[in-house]
Amino acid sequence: MDLPYILFFVLFLGTLQATNGFTTSGRIPHLRLLSNSGEVVSSSSCCLFVETTLSEAEADLLPSIREAIEETGDELAIPSWIEAIELVCSKTGLPEDSAEIALAKANGWRAWVKVTSKFAKKYMKTYIPKKDKLEAALDWAITGPLQFSEEQLAAAVVRTPEVYLMEPEKNFEKARSVAPKAFQNTEQFTELATSDPSVLSLTFNCVDSGCNSECGNCWVSYDNRKRIKQPDIFD
Repeated sequence: MDLPYILFFVLFLGTLQATNGFTTSGRIPHLRLLSNSGEVVSSSSCCLFVETTLSEAEADLLPSIREAIEETGDELAIPSWIEAIELVCSKTGLPEDSAEIALAKANGWRAWVKVTSKFAKKYMKTYIPKKDKLEAALDWAITGPLQFSEEQLAAAVVRTPEVYLMEPEKNFEKARSVAPKAFQNTEQFTELATSDPSVLSLTFNCVDSGCNSECGNCWVSYDNRKRIKQPDIFD
């Protein structure tokens, strides 16, 4: 095999492994596809598995994130931040650095430290997690309709921390209410969310409302990204 093709193959594998700063283990089964009858195609339950090692780039952000939190001037900010990290670790089994970067994504700090414009930072929102609210969010994912195991919750937190570390119950109801009709039934939607926890971030559907620049949270974009081409899925 020619050297250029070997290099391309190596780079391609590296691209497949990189996902939001985390590496995936290769044990991820095929996504359970939506069918127009509202069934989820596959006999397996939620099985997103993640490696918990941060990329070097993500790990390098952590000191800047902690410094930014400390510079808020709130003497309780760092203790609250550490407490939040410990809570996420205890509920998910994630190591501290993985839990911390997930919290930083959910609460706006990762984006804040990556932006260099002081002007832009004035308009960015960041938060220090409150223990009771964070614990309620994690407990809902465990004891609510999703009934996540520790491993499932870890995968969900890594993939969509802005949902599962904030207000997953609110997202669950909002996403279900705008889902394709076949999945607005609580049971069917729960099965889908168990298969792919990221669907709780889909709180918009341009089929019903028209495009509103919400592509990242839209069911139609999700359909396109996942190559779900079942006929009449949005009927």
